[in-house]
Amino acid sequence: MTVNTFTDPTRFEPKVDPEKGGTSLGNSYLNTWVRCPRKWYNQYFRRVENEKYTGQGIEEFEVSLPLLTGTLFHEALDGWYRSSWVDGKDTGEYKLQAGIDKLKAQWSEQKLRYTSDIEANRDYNRVLTMIENYHAVYGPGGSEPDWPNIKIAGTAEGPLVESDLRFELKPGYWYTGRLDAICY
Repeated sequence: MTVNTFTDPTRFEPKVDPEKGGTSLGNSYLNTWVRCPRKWYNQYFRRVENEKYTGQGIEEFEVSLPLLTGTLFHEALDGWYRSSWVDGKDTGEYKLQAGIDKLKAQWSEQKLRYTSDIEANRDYNRVLTMIENYHAVYGPGGSEPDWPNIKIAGTAEGPLVESDLRFELKPGYWYTGRLDAICY
């Protein structure tokens, strides 16, 4: 078994995926390069020869528990904000249950990442409390309601919350990111 070697850690040359015709240059990708070029290489491009190109390196993709908790909260907020979207407009009628339902849907996918049921239940209950508190403060009748002072921008399809962005830098090279929300 032959492994590709890392020849020049000072050169930043994103490889182009032959099947997709491009590569994505997101914040994590670029920040990993800045912090440690060898980690960048191992995480994104090192692979065993003769295997199909996957765009993933030999390092296992890690998801920290705080990151997972934050992701679950953002997904719950996505459901909460979308519950107020009617006919292409933010009505301000945010529904707590919509946020909880989105949390439950995401939870069924994410809970397998936990190695301990105690940690899993603790984090689920933490996010549930966070979305309940968010609604109590910023929702209809809350102590500091968002709407109508702050409205979420969007399109006919829905609000611009938890949206993936992709901009072509040059042919085959894309900058990617994730947008929490656009308010006005």
